Amino acid sequence: MKTVEEEIPLSVVVTVFRPSRGLANLTNWLNSKSSSRLEIILVHDTSDEETLSLKLERNSPSDEFVFVEGDYGSPGASRNAGLEKATREWITFWDFDDLPNLEAVMEFMGKLLQGDYQAGIGSFQIVSKNTGKTLSKKIFPSEIVSESLNLSLVNPGIWRWIIRRTVIGETRFRKYQIGEDQFFLAEIGAYNCKVAITQSVTYSYFIGDSSQQTAKLENFRKINALISDFISLRHQATGVNQLYIGIAILILTKKSLKINRSFANFNSIFKLVLSSKMNLTKVLVSVWKMRRVLQASVLQYPSINETKRIDFFGGLGNQLFQLALALTLNRAYPVTLINPSQSIIELVARIEKMPIYKTRCHNHLEIAQSKTIREDKIRNLFTRVSGFGNSKLGMALKSHISFFEFCLGTIVHKSNRWLCARDLGYDQSLIPRLIGRRSRVVGYMQTYVWAESLREIFVKSIQEFVQLNSELRKLSLQAEKDKPIFVQCRMGDYRNNTKIGLVSDLFFSQAIAHLSKSYDNRKVWLFSDEPDNALSRLSHVLGQNVTVIKNNFSDLETLALSTFGDVFIISNSTFGWWGAFLSGSKVVIAPKPWFRKIVEPNKLVPQSWIRINHNS
Repeated sequence: MKTVEEEIPLSVVVTVFRPSRGLANLTNWLNSKSSSRLEIILVHDTSDEETLSLKLERNSPSDEFVFVEGDYGSPGASRNAGLEKATREWITFWDFDDLPNLEAVMEFMGKLLQGDYQAGIGSFQIVSKNTGKTLSKKIFPSEIVSESLNLSLVNPGIWRWIIRRTVIGETRFRKYQIGEDQFFLAEIGAYNCKVAITQSVTYSYFIGDSSQQTAKLENFRKINALISDFISLRHQATGVNQLYIGIAILILTKKSLKINRSFANFNSIFKLVLSSKMNLTKVLVSVWKMRRVLQASVLQYPSINETKRIDFFGGLGNQLFQLALALTLNRAYPVTLINPSQSIIELVARIEKMPIYKTRCHNHLEIAQSKTIREDKIRNLFTRVSGFGNSKLGMALKSHISFFEFCLGTIVHKSNRWLCARDLGYDQSLIPRLIGRRSRVVGYMQTYVWAESLREIFVKSIQEFVQLNSELRKLSLQAEKDKPIFVQCRMGDYRNNTKIGLVSDLFFSQAIAHLSKSYDNRKVWLFSDEPDNALSRLSHVLGQNVTVIKNNFSDLETLALSTFGDVFIISNSTFGWWGAFLSGSKVVIAPKPWFRKIVEPNKLVPQSWIRINHNS
């Protein structure tokens, strides 16, 4: 018998229809040790006129599952039968011919139980039943709900959801042959719940079986009633759930029109238009307004024709931001890095060897150089535009940049769609704009949004450089022991750049004063692109107990050492930003504003960091 300590409060309803299609995936996870911690309800729909016979291993962990049989006639009715038997606080619905990742599910349940969540949505992958090959990985680009929740609207899949019983209440699945899971999510208001998401692949969805419900054309011919019910439900819906229903209506209507047109079923088309209670103008307006949401998913089928190309420019600090975007996109698409520095190439070679990278990303990152001077000129133009900020000129250029992108993509480079970031930092329109064809992206990308989920990958790969240098190893051990204050002072070209500007001495003085209350006896380690000049400038501020980190190391080696810091004072430098960010330090002091005369990149500085004014 299972002990209370072993159990996870999750009931799994597994529907079985035509088991002759193969039970390998089902027996695979039922035989795993982790399955014993779940309540498993196996529901066989006997309308298939087949007998279900499971051959589990002796003493299988799942030998206590609940088995239900009945002539249900639809996936929804089968799930309802299992729902009646479920007794635990959380419920999920799986198909017998798919393959859940139990370890990822267990880990995700831990997150759901720690927070006050009502539902959870996992990332998933699509696998060919015939070849066993992964066709695509549909992974959230971020675990920030506000940034990623809308990306599940087009691919709601009930099997990727874990739902608290109180959310479901007395609601039950309708007896549709297809789309019953979408309607169920709409009826329980799933998208208005407090939802957690995970980038881990919790489920493998298998396609290519001609006997699947979604593969039967006759089921799609019967969706007009479902569309009509969705339209009625939308009048009562609110919030994100209303948007989800609207998208479902558009997708189902498109499928219905396509199928009925193929069979010249004009009577069905006429009924559909009448039942929608919307005139043609409103339909077109709705489609136009929702076009971005329908496209806004990194989770679509990747193909070689949708290779994403990211231009690299600037120093190591800036190129790491561009690499963060590239790795994010690589979870779903082939990605090519254009003109990366040698440091980035070395880092990518290490990242690609990491097991955690191989499980999250799509395939090998390609390295390439610009082929023509014209490409470099276009990149330089877009770089200047994205850096204009929110001045009148900048806003005017950005408002017309779509026109330039269109011209460059269709006239100059037909094989690539050139895209310019609308902000130095996070551009929320970027992902929706690059879906649909091969894209080439130009921008600074200075934001923590793409980097947050990659922190572990970056830290592990960058810290490998410490192990290759005995002097660095010695310094890293000293840093872990003494926990000095890491001060990063950017000099160089910032002296003559009035728009960016050097951080004032007063900033460093106020930062040291702020830390003196709790870290008075700490040593100070000074990092700078001009170490001697920085020390001469700040010696009166930093005191006598200062260790200057000389420029005896490469940029990557210096950054690797920075990750061992405990407390940080950084100037307005992306290199300093990465050191503080990758260290995971809870005490980071950064200048405010980041630049003197340029608008601060959107979502660059984490809210937990301390800001001190330096415009004085």
